[in-house]
Amino acid sequence: MIISLFQCRLLYKCIHDGFGLQKYKRSLTGNQFAERLINEAKEWGVCLYLDTMVLEVHENKTIIAVSHEEGLILVIAEAVILAMGCRERTRAQVGLLGSRPAGVYTAGVVQRYINIEGFLPGKKQ
Repeated sequence: MIISLFQCRLLYKCIHDGFGLQKYKRSLTGNQFAERLINEAKEWGVCLYLDTMVLEVHENKTIIAVSHEEGLILVIAEAVILAMGCRERTRAQVGLLGSRPAGVYTAGVVQRYINIEGFLPGKKQ
């Protein structure tokens, strides 16, 4: 059995289309694309641990991880693939000088507000 440890559910806040053009030759939303990938992984017998943080990876392919659902997890793997995910870069990493002005949001924050929280930045609630 193959074990895959996921920590981030980035695609679920990306409800716009444009995903899957290369892999599926079809424009999908982030949710649709993620769902297809998860279904493919399950068909291959991959065991998915979502919202899981890897604490240790040892040379003998033993992994210690933790999640709210499973608690402490010990995995003895045949192979280990490290997929670090992604995150938005900070103002300093991009090279913008000064402090962050109030009311300026990153693209990820705006997507979360609109698509998950149902909040439209700039509108009074």
